[in-house]
Amino acid sequence: MDEILAEAGIPTVLTGIRVPRMNAVMERWVQSCHCELLDRCLVWNERHLWHALYEYEHFYNRHRAHQALDQAAPLRTVLTRSRIRHGLPS
Repeated sequence: MDEILAEAGIPTVLTGIRVPRMNAVMERWVQSCHCELLDRCLVWNERHLWHALYEYEHFYNRHRAHQALDQAAPLRTVLTRSRIRHGLPS
């Protein structure tokens, strides 16, 4: 696998020893991308794949609700209950 990645110009990054959660964030993103995009989209070629991934990344970071962020997207401000109650801007 390292040789295939090297031929494609992708550097291999090794994870730390005895750090089981080091890849957790990326693994979650890949799983979400696979389930929400690639399982529902027929990819025609590499150009189409890059375009679909760009659109999914935009959707994931700006529109998709995340449970850990109180149903806000990562690049949107989280409205706290006190701000909502008092009508304050986010």
